[in-house]
Amino acid sequence: MRAQWAETVADLLRQHGLSRGRVGFDAIGPLGRVPSLLPDVKLVACIDQMRAMRFVKCEEELALHRHAGALSDWGQARYLENLRPGRRLQELDFTLAAMISEEAARRFPNEHIQIFCWTLSGPASASPHGDGMPTGATIEKGHGIVNICNVRLNGMMTENERTFFMGKPSNQQALLYEAVRAANEAGKAAAVTGNPVAGIDTAAQAVIEKAGFGDLILHRTGHGMGVQGHEYPDDMPFCYRPLMKGEVYSVEPGLYFYGLGGFRIDDTVVIDKKPEMITHAPRDIQTNTIL
Repeated sequence: MRAQWAETVADLLRQHGLSRGRVGFDAIGPLGRVPSLLPDVKLVACIDQMRAMRFVKCEEELALHRHAGALSDWGQARYLENLRPGRRLQELDFTLAAMISEEAARRFPNEHIQIFCWTLSGPASASPHGDGMPTGATIEKGHGIVNICNVRLNGMMTENERTFFMGKPSNQQALLYEAVRAANEAGKAAAVTGNPVAGIDTAAQAVIEKAGFGDLILHRTGHGMGVQGHEYPDDMPFCYRPLMKGEVYSVEPGLYFYGLGGFRIDDTVVIDKKPEMITHAPRDIQTNTIL
């Protein structure tokens, strides 16, 4: 149990001959009681060092990201099949989470899956996290729909977000969508070993600004991922160290037009000489329009 974590860590330290000296941590939480159980142990903050240790993923971790991405793609396909006018958003998300859970049981028995489904429809999606009034909200004809279908497999987080349209999008909706789609592609293309971390954000933002929508950007293009949903570096626009092979990032440019809605496409990418795409759900506006 969570209340017993400190005792568990103290026992492990004793077993490994580490019942005295300094032990580094990056998040202390319930482990703060360890020194009271082992008076000769001192906990030392090593936040930067331990974050750096998590930048590059090993092959086992990358395999988990790939499996989680494939399951989230399966979930996005189910979303396309289940969107319809009048459907309540929370009911839709709970239903889809249950469907994904059933599929996860078939694919990954005896593993640990966490599923996060969240849909925003119409003007409420003009805020990246909604208007705070989701209960009873429904999909309406003409709405743009921003959805999140994220999966964590054995602790490794993968993001997959799409924008759908309930009915043929207006010219304005189509222009905003295509700007975000092109920005997503540009950001992923910049996810190359040796490029600066900030280069992902710069590439995506340049596409949006060229399209004339720079004033509708409300957040960074992405962030690192791993054992945390938002793993460091989460300061993508201001981080200029070189990207390293095996890092994992979200690429999620978004535009938010008050009164109309949001437009966001989020893919998970692995850094390499040629970026590896983890998520593959369709991004073309024709597929993502429900007529």
